Amino acid sequence: MSGRNARGGRPDGGAADPTVGAPTDPTRLDSARMDQIALPRLNPWLALLILVLLGFGYIGLWGWLLGG
Repeated sequence: MSGRNARGGRPDGGAADPTVGAPTDPTRLDSARMDQIALPRLNPWLALLILVLLGFGYIGLWGWLLGG
């Protein structure tokens, strides 16, 4: 007998993989899962145009609310 059990664990009964049963860290990113997510991309010039238009709209809204 080699000292290993049939399921591949250690002879003392612990898990063969040290990460099994370890507390998970919520701040750690799992890169394997993150690589599979297709994130939408926005053209930087379009994003800049939207921000500029929102800024003018904000200024215009305050000008309208303050009467002028």
